[in-house]
Amino acid sequence: MTIRLSVLTAAILLFAAPGARADLVTNGGFETGDFSGWQVDNIHGTTFVSAYSGYVHSGTYGASLGVERGDNVLSQQLATIVGDSYNITFYLRGSTSPSTELKVFFGTDVLLDLVDSTQGDWTKYSFDEVATSASTLLAFNTNGTSFGAFALDDVSVVPDAVPEPASLVLFGSGLLAASGFRWRKRPKVVRR
Repeated sequence: MTIRLSVLTAAILLFAAPGARADLVTNGGFETGDFSGWQVDNIHGTTFVSAYSGYVHSGTYGASLGVERGDNVLSQQLATIVGDSYNITFYLRGSTSPSTELKVFFGTDVLLDLVDSTQGDWTKYSFDEVATSASTLLAFNTNGTSFGAFALDDVSVVPDAVPEPASLVLFGSGLLAASGFRWRKRPKVVRR
């Protein structure tokens, strides 16, 4: 009975608890109040972190990805595993001005290309991508011909949770062992 309970407890812990999925993005909510962890390349831009409510989806701070007749790139190099799948999510509000463009890249893949997206409600974007190298660039590139700013917040990249094959083997072995104890022969009782 004790062995069956131990196997059952291990199985529940293995499959009921969510897998450890560490976020690869540093400072994805910009809650440091600056671009710590991010690379900012402003050619002619005005990208900044702000506590202004129009740039904040959650928490205290959010990012303004400004455009002023040129390019801005906000990026972060992520440690990834070749062949593994990753879930990329972020919240975005359109630009405060038309004639602006935002492209989002994961490595060389373009996840999103918004053109002339005017400001509205916050929109959650979610993508599943497979890494092709051990280091993958996540980049938000804005450009345009007049001043405008996209709002960005709550950026996250997490590995897709897939049970490890070794865990599945261990779980199956445990079930077989538990069922074996249940089926064992009981001593015959002779009634007279």
